[in-house]
Amino acid sequence: MWKLFKSILILPVLLVCCKTSSKKSVFKKEACSVLTEASADNIVYEIVDEMPIYPGGNNEAIKFFMSNFEAPADDPFQGSILLTFIVNKDGSLYDIGIYKKTEREYTLTDKEGIRVIELMPNWLPGRCDDVAVRVRGGFPVRF
Repeated sequence: MWKLFKSILILPVLLVCCKTSSKKSVFKKEACSVLTEASADNIVYEIVDEMPIYPGGNNEAIKFFMSNFEAPADDPFQGSILLTFIVNKDGSLYDIGIYKKTEREYTLTDKEGIRVIELMPNWLPGRCDDVAVRVRGGFPVRF
């Protein structure tokens, strides 16, 4: 397959320091508390009772990423990137970016990784006290 693709790790990574979202979300670093559907609307959690998961599990997410990622020929990047996103209550992904980078700093490899994450189908959402909530997650990739 892709020669530079040495390994890929996929887990909903908990980020201790998250970039702020322009969507006026409130980030909660503590564990879940008792929620109602209304109180969960603008809170983005980092730690929940049940973390979001890609349909079919981590192996399927890796297959999806590998089959859709096309290494940019003009960007011989080697290293790792952490793609970040928020999994909505319906499982859709938004606020997709690269950890600790602004859009102006994105490399071609970063942009390609974002493109592939945008193609992903909805995930199974995270849950607090059996209520679907928004959760910040990440997708680390090493080249």
